[in-house]
Amino acid sequence: ETAVKGKACYEFCNVPSCQSDLEGSVVIRPAKRPDWVTCLGEMAGLCEEASRQRGEKLSLEQTPAPLSLAYLADRIDIDDPLWGYQVRSSTKGHLQGFVTVTAFTTRTL
Repeated sequence: ETAVKGKACYEFCNVPSCQSDLEGSVVIRPAKRPDWVTCLGEMAGLCEEASRQRGEKLSLEQTPAPLSLAYLADRIDIDDPLWGYQVRSSTKGHLQGFVTVTAFTTRTL
């Protein structure tokens, strides 16, 4: 199991990095919006780890702000159409990356 009640059941610092040739990883395309909703906790945790690693790599005094759970939830809820991909470790299914895509829409009042 990878998530319970919106939180990842694993530490992202222990997830192996995805290789450029995707060896050791699988790419999946979630079929429906609820498939993305169940992964929100993992997505937020991955963003936090990515920000931590970036700050460490650049020797920053303050860690950059990650994408928030609220922002990710809004994107999953509002973006239409919504599609994208997730990259997961092939051994344990841990989230290594994700991308969501939608059509850009402009509305005027």
